[in-house]
Amino acid sequence: KGTNLNKLSTWLNPQEQKTTDVFNEFKNALNEAGLIIENEPIMDGKLHRVKTIGDKGRELSGAYVGFLNGHPAGFIQNFKTGFKENWKSSFSNLTNKNQEIEIKNIQENNNALKA
Repeated sequence: KGTNLNKLSTWLNPQEQKTTDVFNEFKNALNEAGLIIENEPIMDGKLHRVKTIGDKGRELSGAYVGFLNGHPAGFIQNFKTGFKENWKSSFSNLTNKNQEIEIKNIQENNNALKA
């Protein structure tokens, strides 16, 4: 039997929780700007065009760029409303080896999702 460790996951895997928080924080900022993000935002340093509230058909009036290295940050733009913002996470990635490996794994996962 044993103890259910799922309830302790926040403390057992703090980096995993921090990474999830960064994605959620960026997604919330994108949504507040009127961009529609169905899954997690792709934070690979490249420009991504997405739908915004009010887009019809194939319109992609939103754009964003997300970065995970160092201090997570990004850029958000809604061409319909004229909104433009540089975004910076309230979470900081410390530069120890384990966190660098975690970031690389996430970036590879993002690349696999796009393929």
